[in-house]
Amino acid sequence: MKTSSTQGSHLFITFAITFLFLVGQGGAATVTWSGTAGDNLWSSAGNWVPNTAIPGTADTALFDTGGSASPITVGSQTITALRFGQASETSTSTASAYQLGTSGTHGTITFTLPSSAGTTAAPNAVISYLGSANTATETIYSDLTFNSGNSATSGTDEYSITNSSGGNLTLAGTIKNLQTGASGFGLEFLAGVGSTITLAGTTSTLPNEGKQDYYFGFDTLASPKAFGNVMITSTTALANARVNLYGSSGALQFNAGAGTTTNITSGQNFIFDGHSAENSPNIEVMSGTVVVTSGSLNVGNDNPTGETGYYLEADSGAYLDLVNGVGIQNSVSSGATMDINLYGAGNGAVGQLYNAKTSNTDTMNLVKDGSGTWALTTVAASTNPGAMYSATSTTTVKGGTLLVLANGATGSSAVTVTGASAILGGTNTINGSVTLASGGTLAPGGAFNTTTGAATSPIGSIGQLTLANGLTAAAGTTLALDINSAGTFSSGLGTADLIFVTSGSVILGSATLSVQDLGSTVLASGEYFDLVNYATGSLTGIFSGLAQGAQITIGQNIYSIDYARADAGGTSDIALEWVSAAAVPEPSTWAMMFGGLFALIAYNRRRFAR
Repeated sequence: MKTSSTQGSHLFITFAITFLFLVGQGGAATVTWSGTAGDNLWSSAGNWVPNTAIPGTADTALFDTGGSASPITVGSQTITALRFGQASETSTSTASAYQLGTSGTHGTITFTLPSSAGTTAAPNAVISYLGSANTATETIYSDLTFNSGNSATSGTDEYSITNSSGGNLTLAGTIKNLQTGASGFGLEFLAGVGSTITLAGTTSTLPNEGKQDYYFGFDTLASPKAFGNVMITSTTALANARVNLYGSSGALQFNAGAGTTTNITSGQNFIFDGHSAENSPNIEVMSGTVVVTSGSLNVGNDNPTGETGYYLEADSGAYLDLVNGVGIQNSVSSGATMDINLYGAGNGAVGQLYNAKTSNTDTMNLVKDGSGTWALTTVAASTNPGAMYSATSTTTVKGGTLLVLANGATGSSAVTVTGASAILGGTNTINGSVTLASGGTLAPGGAFNTTTGAATSPIGSIGQLTLANGLTAAAGTTLALDINSAGTFSSGLGTADLIFVTSGSVILGSATLSVQDLGSTVLASGEYFDLVNYATGSLTGIFSGLAQGAQITIGQNIYSIDYARADAGGTSDIALEWVSAAAVPEPSTWAMMFGGLFALIAYNRRRFAR
């Protein structure tokens, strides 16, 4: 006869076995990879702890410090969540480097998500990499499928892929959303400071195409904070997804390689609602070309104290083309001030600058910095909505070249060119006042190929730049102008750059005049080049070292400068008038010069040999 204690022991054992069975067969549990079976198969129960079964549909699969770093064959699995590293962000244990699937055999991981939608403030976590001491890179080749079963007709389901460790997380498979309702789908990529999430795969065509949102770099929509980088290394990683960028540091980086083109064609706006410290880009094209071909880049918040706005960077050899421009979201509070910084050693193009709001009390400032060339290719909207610039807006060129290639592209903002490497060029109209300060250069001309991102420098190319509100050029600044003695002449007037000031004054505070001849033809009497037309305005000052009538040699010709030449239209020009051919030494003169030089060299050698 069994005693009561024996019966109790058997009952406890039975209960424990039943509990473990239930956990393995669908109860919510964390199942940890051990790799004990040695075959690197997800489907082998011996590779998991507890090893009663592989992770089930309600389980979290954990890959921590003790597993195999060899590629794991995934097959087709369904779980609730996938976690690397540790159970918390503050854990100091170091995770192993795992690889799920291979480039040839992906496998599929399907996430069975709660039927109740997560929110932007509290997304349902599906993939996370935790632990402050982690430095390993976790790579997932497996295709990722999200299916909550939510068929609601309103709202948006929110899920997150989080890397708060010091390591990196790479997603190289296809991301699929199988939700069939009209609610839409939001996937947040949350990279911690010092870490990177890399998207190296693709996004499949979705049932709710146009309703899929990718959010990069924030904890909650209501409270953006510092984040790490999200890197796009595949040209199709953002296909069919609406892109939203939040946060106050880090970057959304594009690095698909030289010669590649990444098109953002979701049909939605490219939302940009974060800030950056100076020279720390929010969007960075590291290689290749990125084109926002459908929708535009919308900025959505004003600058907090101590932050310097939004940074768009193209690295050397890279190109960022914002075809449809940059604008202010309608949700921005009235009276906001925002700086858009065009930065980097590469090139970029910006279409229309606009304001989507119903009032135009906002101030958007444009700043060009870095050694690359950026072009403004479309006229700024001038009606409301669309008045990008308020009366206090500014455009500042601090480095590299800004080309104004559309009439009124800078709105009515005052334009300042400051810094020894800063150049303002273009071939259309600038409506605001233009000021050259601290070494800045004004150079009419230039061109930009919006397909390839190739730029033609305004220095060395001829064009007309129209200034509708005057020009001030301080001492130490430069007007860089090109003439072409081999070009066509009409009634004596030759082909040259022209700064056409239609209104306002021209103030030359001893600025430098730099002129180069693109030809090599000796001219004739009566031929001249107009450089600056100041229409009905006034002229104050002269160029440094060039008084009225002073002579200057350029190429094969000597010219005199006339600050008040009357043109056929009755307006006044600063012109270069031909005087004579530049003196060319006779052969005997060259021989005497070289002979004297050699004698001097011989004398010095003898002197120092003593």
